[in-house]
Amino acid sequence: MASLTFHLFFLITQWTFSEGYITYIAARLPLKGFIAAPGAPWPMPKEWINSTEQFTVDPRDFLIVYDVECDIMVAAEKRYRDLLFGKQSGRKAPDLKQVEKLHITSGKCEQYPSIGSNESYALTVSPGTVSLESSTVWGALRGLETFSQLLYIDSNNEFKINATTIVDSPRFQHRGLMLDTARHYLAVDTILSNLDAMAYNKFNVFHWHIVDDQSFPYVSEAFPDLSKKGAYGPNLVYTKSDIQKIIEYARLRGIRVIPEFDTPGHTQSWGRALKDFLTPCYGDGKNPGTANYTSHAEYEIVNPILNSTYDVIHKLYSEVKRDFPDQYLHLGMDEAYRACWASNPEIKNFMALKGFGSNFTLLEQYYIEKVITIVKNMSTKIIMWHDPVDNGAEVGNDTIVQVWKDAVFDPKKFLPWQQYLVPVVKKGYKTLLSACWYLNHISYGPDWRKRYECEPLNFTGQCMTLVTVDTLFIRDLEFKKN
Repeated sequence: MASLTFHLFFLITQWTFSEGYITYIAARLPLKGFIAAPGAPWPMPKEWINSTEQFTVDPRDFLIVYDVECDIMVAAEKRYRDLLFGKQSGRKAPDLKQVEKLHITSGKCEQYPSIGSNESYALTVSPGTVSLESSTVWGALRGLETFSQLLYIDSNNEFKINATTIVDSPRFQHRGLMLDTARHYLAVDTILSNLDAMAYNKFNVFHWHIVDDQSFPYVSEAFPDLSKKGAYGPNLVYTKSDIQKIIEYARLRGIRVIPEFDTPGHTQSWGRALKDFLTPCYGDGKNPGTANYTSHAEYEIVNPILNSTYDVIHKLYSEVKRDFPDQYLHLGMDEAYRACWASNPEIKNFMALKGFGSNFTLLEQYYIEKVITIVKNMSTKIIMWHDPVDNGAEVGNDTIVQVWKDAVFDPKKFLPWQQYLVPVVKKGYKTLLSACWYLNHISYGPDWRKRYECEPLNFTGQCMTLVTVDTLFIRDLEFKKN
């Protein structure tokens, strides 16, 4: 398999201005190293037969045609024509055979991609017509992206493309990127730019971590005060039209949008509008709503013993389901720190009545089961972080469990990711792997090496039904059963 290595050089510079200074990073690319040849596809296709025989393209009359009436293909044809020729000043090479047309054959027009979408395609570059064949529009999109990477402009400012045969399909069905818009609000245009970058790299899932402790930017019609009181500001929110714009932009690029509404932890922003939704912590041992900051804040985790809690979840998640058409909803469920629950006498009385004793895993299980029942009654499938499974909770065999912990974060606190993933896989859960690719843990130097050296199948386990990544860095992945 061919390798592709990028080398970045970072220069830290200080620019003095009046009373302060600005520190910035300048990136010099490329430096000495292994550089991909012009026209190399990315990610590496499953099968790639490349030739040194060159053809040319005349940007003035090159045609992109397709055999299915579909808004996805109409938008793709315009988008890629602009990418290829809109800002380029290249011309055809007069002494080479010419490629005049890209002919796309695909299956029927599907409205939205899903976890089972077939993204395979076959691409053949020869004089006259380039043939792109796929059984779905989603495969056609991936092949069209590959074609755009094969075409290049040489030092003579001439368009060139090599004779090429590619047969490609992804190793894994789910190739995702998570953006956290709660800790750091991202403008809609920034999210759209990220979706473009995902399409260029053939990612197909936008995992939208939309709310958290810090802010609640999702504008709810059922609970308008959640964003009014929980967002960073009145303009730092996502309206219904914003969400529709993002979903449509993603759909046209073959990208699913899966929102995450994390509970029972990571919910402080909810409590600014719905105070009873959160458990009052007894930090001083006597008074509700008091903190013990070595263990917990005043209010920081959902109150699992109130019926009103589940009324809020049902009403809000029903609205979320209407806004987001994907079949999956991410329920979070990570880092449910129990110190606040343990400080609350009403929680402890409830646990005694239920026969839970002092076993907070049973209380967590109680909460999870009620939320899962609510969501499944909406005909929605579930993804959640692996923390409840680590704690011994049962979350239903049709739940996809996402592994994030790894010793790289803190070797004194965490184990290597394999030791979290293997127990999940052995229990029969479909699994997402995120542990290797946390981009908020970036250091100076060749960080990229450890990103690319992570092999998701580097573990010993039972039948793995699905392993995938949720990260910016993706290798040529395949669907595999052991």
